Amino acid sequence: MPNPKPSPAKEGGNEVLLRQRYNDPIKLKKVLDEMFGEGKYGVQTRSTRWILRLPEAMPKEKLAKIEETIRSHYNG
Repeated sequence: MPNPKPSPAKEGGNEVLLRQRYNDPIKLKKVLDEMFGEGKYGVQTRSTRWILRLPEAMPKEKLAKIEETIRSHYNG
């Protein structure tokens, strides 16, 4: 299966390290596109951890929603 990646990381912005490890970049891209719009964020991986580069500060509640939505893939 190909490994599609969300848009390349943008310069500047706010960086957020996701606490959990995920293997489904398509699900992450879908969630981030809905929240910020396509191409308005960046994603980088380092040691199977995902680093988000976002156009705005990420409230803890919003980050929790992203992680819960992506994690639900593994609970279903």
